[in-house]
Amino acid sequence: MIAPGEQPLFQGTCIDAEDPDGSGAGTSFTFAWDFGGGAAASVQQNPGAMPFTTPGTFTISFTCTDANGLSDPTPDSRTVIVNQAPRTIITSHGDSVIVEAGAQLNFTGICDDPENNTPFSYLWVFNGGTNQTSSTEQNPSHVRYDMPGDYSVSFRCRDAFGSEAVRDAFVRVLVNPRTSQAGGGGGCSLMAHAATRPLDALGNMGLPLLVITLIWIWRRRPQH
Repeated sequence: MIAPGEQPLFQGTCIDAEDPDGSGAGTSFTFAWDFGGGAAASVQQNPGAMPFTTPGTFTISFTCTDANGLSDPTPDSRTVIVNQAPRTIITSHGDSVIVEAGAQLNFTGICDDPENNTPFSYLWVFNGGTNQTSSTEQNPSHVRYDMPGDYSVSFRCRDAFGSEAVRDAFVRVLVNPRTSQAGGGGGCSLMAHAATRPLDALGNMGLPLLVITLIWIWRRRPQH
């Protein structure tokens, strides 16, 4: 199996049935390579590197014909599979997400394969995950983050032929310390509003981050 654009090498050998050990004067052969439409045909004995640019399954045959016009009725053949690697896409959380320590996240992803060579296999790696550090599910859930920090989550998929995505997909997880409530003579409640916008304060990367705006509401405790 090869990827589109790769150029496998082809070489052939003809054996004269009347002189199998090659001890005679030798026989003049003509050659014919048929690449099943994956590459241009060749009449050379050793055509060398042949480019296959179109995905598909191709049967390659090599035929020798001697000076008397005789050839093998069942020429030798090989199969070449040209398979385009899939592309991984994380469909949850955009590029980044901000959560408090103790939060649980669900992740979703797809394997984008032009040839749709199913079934697919998946691998998630959760750096910083407390209860899960990896998963082979397509859409893992309830991944908990207990420790504050800046973590990356990677996602990779593989098609039925074993071709993996050239590049993993990533999402950034920022875990903030858990917000504590004030005690004493009053109580407070917390509301969160989410918006997606570039957050220049985080490395000035201009990535779309999930920004959590915290609004504290002070409720005065009645005096007795």
